[in-house]
Amino acid sequence: MPTETDDAGTADALGRLRDYVNALVDVIATHPEPSLERDEAQWRLEELAAELAAPAPSAPRVKARWIKLAPVLTEVRPDVPAAAVGELVNAAFRR
Repeated sequence: MPTETDDAGTADALGRLRDYVNALVDVIATHPEPSLERDEAQWRLEELAAELAAPAPSAPRVKARWIKLAPVLTEVRPDVPAAAVGELVNAAFRR
């Protein structure tokens, strides 16, 4: 049974996820090497950011979008900690 502490942790993880995804949108937008992978990463990030901007984002949609985004994002930016972001996605939608 979820507690107030669990809800606070979930809300904190969701806030951090929103902030990180929004920062990644800007990072990829200014990536110096245009490519099909960069373009795909950009539109998938924008799609994920739009879903996360909703007052109550859909957990299945966010998770599905992250699963599709992670491989192409790490192709464009290998320094993105994809596993850690995946854990943050799971923490934000733990219920």
